[in-house]
Amino acid sequence: MATTKEQSKEKSSSFGRSVVDYVTQEELKMALKTVTPQGRAVNDWVLPMVDASCEQQTEEGELQRLLNLKSFMLLDAEKEEEFDKLTQEAREVFGVPTSLISLIDLGRQFFVSKTGADA
Repeated sequence: MATTKEQSKEKSSSFGRSVVDYVTQEELKMALKTVTPQGRAVNDWVLPMVDASCEQQTEEGELQRLLNLKSFMLLDAEKEEEFDKLTQEAREVFGVPTSLISLIDLGRQFFVSKTGADA
């Protein structure tokens, strides 16, 4: 298992910043305060609040979300038939042409399953 940031980066995704790039919680917390490879400003993870009744995003909340995401070990995982069954069932139940399950990482969106039109 990786014990340093350099070892971790060898196994990380080539699609953008990822929680798998950071070994410790402190490294991940620092990553939330840095500029992305795309040159975006600090705190680029904060979404615009269009609904005043929504809970305000916090750095601690985002850190916990990312740590939870990392613990699932689904990022860049092989395709699993069970997820495809869920997206297929969702298409049928809701009568929609496309259904997907995606996870939002630190700097990318990872699709766990896609079914339907041009999936």
